Amino acid sequence: MAAEAGRGPAHPHVKAMRDAGRFTLPELVASDADRLRTAPTSLTTDGKTFIASEPYDQGTAPQSSRFTDADGNTVLALGFPGERLALELTLDDKGRIVRETLVAPNHLIQRTFRYPEHGEG
Repeated sequence: MAAEAGRGPAHPHVKAMRDAGRFTLPELVASDADRLRTAPTSLTTDGKTFIASEPYDQGTAPQSSRFTDADGNTVLALGFPGERLALELTLDDKGRIVRETLVAPNHLIQRTFRYPEHGEG
């Protein structure tokens, strides 16, 4: 996934997310300024809209690492030093994101992705 923006093919998880359809996205945000987590929020969106708002929307990142977690899930660790962002993406067996942790100056954002089962929503 390490490449300059706009060069090379997009990572398969970006395509999987663009094709994901609608899903629910619960989110927790913590800010150093208030030292407290805000109340969880939840929104419904689609993969194409969501991925367009993410720093990895072109399927590239200046720094990246791929590993398997203790549960056997594929995890992508992404770094965007110029934006002072770090992300950890946990993928399901279809390449869709199921968990995202984003760390930025004074912020920690944790998201969980809930996809409808086939035939729902």
